[in-house]
Amino acid sequence: MTTKPLDVLVGRFIHHCGGLELLANGAIMALSSDAVLASEATRAPLARRISLLRRLLADRTDLPEEDVKSLCDELDEIRVKRNLVAHNPIASKEPHADAPQAIRRNGSRGHAQLVLGDSVAPILRWSATS
Repeated sequence: MTTKPLDVLVGRFIHHCGGLELLANGAIMALSSDAVLASEATRAPLARRISLLRRLLADRTDLPEEDVKSLCDELDEIRVKRNLVAHNPIASKEPHADAPQAIRRNGSRGHAQLVLGDSVAPILRWSATS
């Protein structure tokens, strides 16, 4: 197995997420009956586009309901993971560390965590008013 630097892996992940967004936008454009509204919808946040895609696939295709649900649920899980990667600082592996390190936050209220490989340690608590 070839290992890649963290920045390459993060870049590829974000790149592939962008590809999924383009495919979702294309499906919205193809299934929408109003090109102007479809064009505006493809500029909406991804969570709203996934919701719209779910409705369009359910209403305007013959896809089984469970397939539509499965696809859109998986897209939403990828969206959440993409946001964690894209909107949280990530630090590469330190020469003396056993595993990559990252700092991430959970929600608008909650804890920041220092992630060392598989172990997670709370390092800060904050609130939206602080």
